Amino acid sequence: MKRVFKANNGFTLAEVLITLGIIGVVAAMTIPTLMNKTQNQEYMSGLKKLYSVTLQSLNQMSADRGCVGDLSCTGLFTTDPKSTLVADELIKHFNVTKYCGDNPNSYATTYPGGCTFCSGVNCGWYKNWDGSSASPETWGGAFFTTLDGAIINIYNYESDCKTDKGDNAYDKTICAFIVFDVNGAKKPNTMGRDSFWFYVTNKPGGGIGLQPYGAKDDTSDWWWQQPNPNYCTSAGGSKDGLYCTGRVIEEGWKMNY
Repeated sequence: MKRVFKANNGFTLAEVLITLGIIGVVAAMTIPTLMNKTQNQEYMSGLKKLYSVTLQSLNQMSADRGCVGDLSCTGLFTTDPKSTLVADELIKHFNVTKYCGDNPNSYATTYPGGCTFCSGVNCGWYKNWDGSSASPETWGGAFFTTLDGAIINIYNYESDCKTDKGDNAYDKTICAFIVFDVNGAKKPNTMGRDSFWFYVTNKPGGGIGLQPYGAKDDTSDWWWQQPNPNYCTSAGGSKDGLYCTGRVIEEGWKMNY
């Protein structure tokens, strides 16, 4: 009688280790990219929500004062009212967990150490869009934190919506600027990544707008350029990230950098 020997179809230890090593390399290369993409999508979702609710709030604010589609006639942006009066109206449309009024020197202290909020850049925790150190800003204004953990900072130009920052029609009707930090004090605290700047404007011909800073029709400053897909830099070479807001909006609410 012949004995039948079955072939051993298992893997050797060396083969298993090699396979696991390949899987590990592939995972190390792909997982960070996938995580970054997912995080960016979360930032964009938060930004869309803040944009929509704020725009609705601004329109309702004007309607409540009998000034449908016109922020100028509300009296909230004249030379007397401060940022708090505008913020007082905005918070009616948000679930607010913390509210701080006008702060003339917001970059001196870091949030959440007190009722101050660094809305611009380098207050010890904000960075340029590429992660490099940012130049300091001294914007003040009023800010509040929402139940979702976002921070909204609004600075009233106190010009009755007649601030002229350029030659474009909307540039002459800027009422204020507003900053959305979609995840508040959480990292990365980077302009153009989780923090975005807009102008509050009276649209030419009527209507209220949130105009993205750095849009191609923003003649108040250099608009964003795209030297290559990884850049979000102004035509003047600035990497502070303010211009990324224009790019995000114009590319369909996507962070392609």
